[in-house]
Amino acid sequence: MTAVAQRLDDSLINTETLMQQVTNDIDRMDSCLPSQINNFSNEIGAKLNEIDVKIAKMAGEARSLSPSTRDYYDEEIENMRNLHSRLVSEFRKKQTLSANNPNVRQGQQLENNLEKSTKITENLDVAISLGNDSITTANATLTTLYDDRKHINNINDNLDIVHTEALTGANRAKRMVRRALYNNFLIWTIVFLLVVLLGFSLYWKLRKPKSEESS
Repeated sequence: MTAVAQRLDDSLINTETLMQQVTNDIDRMDSCLPSQINNFSNEIGAKLNEIDVKIAKMAGEARSLSPSTRDYYDEEIENMRNLHSRLVSEFRKKQTLSANNPNVRQGQQLENNLEKSTKITENLDVAISLGNDSITTANATLTTLYDDRKHINNINDNLDIVHTEALTGANRAKRMVRRALYNNFLIWTIVFLLVVLLGFSLYWKLRKPKSEESS
């Protein structure tokens, strides 16, 4: 047996098993609860699609076999294709009956209402979450503004200190200038007095000999 034939045998077995599952599921649709029929129908539809894909793949692989071997697999694949068509028809009939069943329609309406209420609740949760985020952001902004105000106040305090120190330094400089001027005034006054005294002393000494000569 070739590798292709072995793969086809495995695929035939798997597909046959899947078809049996679908057959049982279609039979169970009559006893399915109205609230479950939609999900159950979706599962059956997915399995039927999977079977269709498997059949198409097996038909493609069978073309690579020798004519004598391929005839057997072509027949098996054709039988599965016919069974798949019958299952699809039976499934659609059950879907139509379920759609016309008042209990099913009521159950679907309840399920739709439940889904809508769930979405509304989720939207409310999102809105509440956004509101909480906004409050958190606002609190963070207020905290930042408070910190900025503290920094500005600290800057103002520092500017006041610098201004006070500048005034103190200016006053100290003025006092030093006035003191220097005052000290210079005293020095020049003393120098002036000393010069006057020196001049008077010289004048007196020069005048005294003349007085003695005249006497």
